[in-house]
Amino acid sequence: MFGRKVRGPVERDVHDRVLGDGPIPDAMALVLQEWLSRALIPIVSTFGDSLTGGGGLFALEPGGVEVIDRISSTGLATNGSMVWRAFRTLGCGGVWLSELVGCDRLGLARYLRLDGITDVHDLAIDEGGDVLVVSTGDNRTVRVGADGTVTPVLVGDGTGDAWHLNCVTSTDEGWFATAFGQRAQHRAWARSDRKGEGVLLDMASGERVIGGLVHPHDPRRIGDGWLIAESGADMISRVGDDGSKRTLPLAGWTRGLVIEGNLALVGVSASREGTAEPVGSAVVLVDLDRWQEVGRVEVACEEIYALILVSPELLEGLRRGAGTNGLRLMEAAALDRLPEGAPGRWPGAAPLPEDDRRIEVDVEVPPTFVAGETVVLECRLRNTTRVPIASLEPNPISLGFVWGGIDETEQGRAMLPWLIWPGEKIELNLVVTAPNAPGNHSLTVAAVQEHIAWLGGGFEGIVEVVAAE
Repeated sequence: MFGRKVRGPVERDVHDRVLGDGPIPDAMALVLQEWLSRALIPIVSTFGDSLTGGGGLFALEPGGVEVIDRISSTGLATNGSMVWRAFRTLGCGGVWLSELVGCDRLGLARYLRLDGITDVHDLAIDEGGDVLVVSTGDNRTVRVGADGTVTPVLVGDGTGDAWHLNCVTSTDEGWFATAFGQRAQHRAWARSDRKGEGVLLDMASGERVIGGLVHPHDPRRIGDGWLIAESGADMISRVGDDGSKRTLPLAGWTRGLVIEGNLALVGVSASREGTAEPVGSAVVLVDLDRWQEVGRVEVACEEIYALILVSPELLEGLRRGAGTNGLRLMEAAALDRLPEGAPGRWPGAAPLPEDDRRIEVDVEVPPTFVAGETVVLECRLRNTTRVPIASLEPNPISLGFVWGGIDETEQGRAMLPWLIWPGEKIELNLVVTAPNAPGNHSLTVAAVQEHIAWLGGGFEGIVEVVAAE
């Protein structure tokens, strides 16, 4: 399972976030803060080429690099409402089983196993929501429909990985792809005397748009030309439609590129060509107008593959991953806490000690309700106890409301969506129904442990209930 962990608490106060590596340079932090103000957060997919576990999904935030998970991945693509991701897979016994997962703001929404698609590299999403997949190992790009149907789009000549098709992109003129060369034999492009045979291709016609590239990735249309990562030369290049070319060395294997305005983020992994000093993997911020590096931050991985920008809501969905079923997560977490050899029953939430019965609830309660109406209150809950809390029997903890001086039925609950660790914050909606009798009524909105007590830290006050018109 990927997504929210259930093993134990972490130091950061939200969502099991773990720092990935080095600090964010000041110049990059300012840019990331400005992007965040516009709901743009960079996401990085990475993998470990030597199978040491050196990969996963990362988020770049002004305060540091967050490890979302540690599952080696290649292609990433988003259309604003969904993020598609390719898990890195290996062929076993000559059989390839590629995996794509799609996450929306709530978490895992789609899983596709693509039999026979080999060595998936890049992903892209077309206007209809289909996913374009680069099947590098057998020299083709395909379109994958919502039902998993695979349709060939561009199929190169030759056997096996004869071209090393790797990245695709769309412009107003159509779809384009990069390849390391156009040879007839498997990996014939890999010979050292052929590394300048890389091309940018028009996927509709198969025609060569740009040639002479050194192991190209990530073509991006920019102005009257293209920005391309020439990975084999440890640089990015700006190639004009007039044939002009400008290069920027970045001291490592360049792959992964996203552009926002006059700035670009570029993934840089250790050089494969011996042309630069050995470096760890990093994301580099480039000023495209000044054509210079602004700063870089290290990322705890072996190889960077892709970069995209997502909204905070989609980032939350990526964090949640397959953890969309709160009850399943809480049960799994409770089972993890069973002593060795204990009966196979998960323990319920034990009564909180009297000196630990406080959970902060931040909520704006309207001063006036209409009798009998239903209102949705947006609440922010923070676990200020010393223990994990959950909506587990026999004494589940939940968010609730109760009208004072009224029958006990005038109350309601909202279950916690998962196990909440000490210090963790969540947002939760609580549906409140007003009493039918007009007048001034006391209202409590707070956490409650069933059969034990209402907990401190919530809202208690008098609100007016007016008659319905």
